[in-house]
Formats: sequence, structure tokens, C-alpha cells
Amino acid sequence: LTVNPIDVTVTMTGHTSTVDYDGEEHMIAGYDFVFNTPLYTVNDFTFSGVDTAKRTDAGTTNMHLATEQFANTNSNFANVTFNVTDGWQKINPIDVTVKVKGHTLIANYDGLEHQITGYDLEEISTPLYTANDFTFSGVDTAKRTDAGTTNMGLAAEQFENTNDNFGMVTFNVTDGKVTINKINAEVTITGNHHVDVYDTIEHAVNGYAVETSTPLYHALDLALDGTAEAKRTIVGTTYMGLTADMFSNTNPNFETVAVTVIDGYQIITPAEVTVTVTGKYNTTTYDGAEHSVSGYDVVYSNNAYTANDYTFNGTATAVRTNAGTTNMGLDVDQFVNTNDNF
Repeated sequence: LTVNPIDVTVTMTGHTSTVDYDGEEHMIAGYDFVFNTPLYTVNDFTFSGVDTAKRTDAGTTNMHLATEQFANTNSNFANVTFNVTDGWQKINPIDVTVKVKGHTLIANYDGLEHQITGYDLEEISTPLYTANDFTFSGVDTAKRTDAGTTNMGLAAEQFENTNDNFGMVTFNVTDGKVTINKINAEVTITGNHHVDVYDTIEHAVNGYAVETSTPLYHALDLALDGTAEAKRTIVGTTYMGLTADMFSNTNPNFETVAVTVIDGYQIITPAEVTVTVTGKYNTTTYDGAEHSVSGYDVVYSNNAYTANDYTFNGTATAVRTNAGTTNMGLDVDQFVNTNDNF
């Protein structure tokens, strides 16, 4: 009796597993087999390979199952064909959302440069993702001296994922910045002043002094709409006419500048003058006729003073016939100054 061995086809399919990345090691083991005859069983062949696959990071690790790893051990089967499909462990990368917030600094203007640096990873959708998993190609610094805001310029495209365990990494970025607030100042404007003695010449004063509540504010920071000048010739006072609303702030580092004005002025005070009045006189020999003399001579200590600047309410005449002397009777009280400049 002759019993001929038969041919067999065995289909070997390695087990597979797909999971999302979680930082843990994952493993798949074993394989399934299908025989085209019920006469063939698992006891009829040997397996010399490894039917496991392990992986932690995103990607795929194969078992590396191969036909040559399977050998028939039953002589009842002549040609045993092993059709092998490899098994594998696959880790899928996961998506992440990262919230980045640049540091901010707010300061009042003080004339100094202020700087802020850095950013915080304010929120990450998974604890598996850290600062070591991305690169930053921007500048995380902002500097400013004057009032206003300077941004770091942080942008999502400056952050790049470098860890293949993560698929789509979305960076939601809030820019960092340094903000300098405007400050207030108080300014006192004191107009210059002169006091001069009347001399018929026009005298003028101009300009003003500036006193500020902070050394950061300067006289050049105020613009004057008008003139700071006073002119006068005669006795009295002429004011510049300075008012607070004539001054406007030109320094953008200051919000409110309160201006107090003390007006400037030019004063002309009366001049002093000595007027020497000398009555005219005449001496003659008695001849029985009436003789007279009139008038007086005047000398002024100040050339600005003239005969138009006073009045005379006496009589500058002396009349006489007989021998002797008759005075005009000139007296200081008869001369009255009429010019207020003296």
C-alpha cells in the first residue's frame, strides 16, 4: 500500500496593533494561521523567528516574520507553502495645542530703557509635550524708553515642532511687550522782568524761567503760541500778557502738563531831576525912572526834563524906581512838576 504525501498551503498573518502615542511602550505578539486542509495542524511545523514587536515612539516596528522561519515537520505533507504577512506594532503621532504667552512689562516713563524677555508655555494640551520638543527662531525681547508699546514680535511660525511623536502642533501665541505709560508734570512759568528809570528810551524785557516738578521735563518741551516780551518808555508797568493757555506740551512722554504762569513785566520808574531856577536881575543907577527886570534862567540836572514838564504860577518880574532892591519873590512852591515820568 502506498500513501502519497499531499501538498499544503499555510497562510500566516502576524498580529498588528495601532495606538496613539502616550509615552509608554506598546507590544504586540503572535500570529494567526489558516490551513487549506484540516489534516494540517499547528503541531506539524516549527517557528524559529520572533513573533513580537515593541515600540514607544511614533512609527512602526515589524515582527519581521518570514517564510524561512516556518519549517514543516510532518512527512505526510510534501510541499508545504507558508504565505506570511508580517505583524507590527504602530504608534500614531498625536496632535498638540500649545498656548504661548510672551512676558509683559508696564512701567511709568522715567527716561530709562526698560526691557522684558521670555515667554511662558501657559497651557499645553498634553503633559507629554515639553519645551524640549520644539525650537524657537524668533526674538523674545522687547525694549523701550519713551512712552508707548514695543512688541517682541512673537509669532506662531517662529515655533517649530521637533518631536515626531507629535503630528500637528498648533502654537497659539500671545505676543510679549513692554509698555511705558505717560506721566504728568507741573510747570511754573515765571516771566522775566526789568525795572528801569525813565530816560525817554524804550526799554524791553523778554523770556521767562521754567520750573518743573520733574527733571525729566524741560523748557524745550513747551511751545509758546505768542511772544514773551514787554516794552515800555514812560513811567508805569507793561506786562507780557503770558497766560497758561499760550503754552502747549510737545513731549509725548507726558499726558497732562499743568502750567502755572507768573507774568513778566517791564517797569519804568520816575526819574529824579533837580531844576535850578535863577531869577534874572538888573542893577542900574538912580535916574528917577522906573526900571524892571523879568524872567529867569533854568538849569536841569536831567536833559530829559524840559520847560514843558512843569508850570510856574508866580510872577517873575521886579519893578523899582527908587534906590534899593526889589525881589521878584520867586519861590519853590511856585514851580509844579506836570510830567509823571519824573
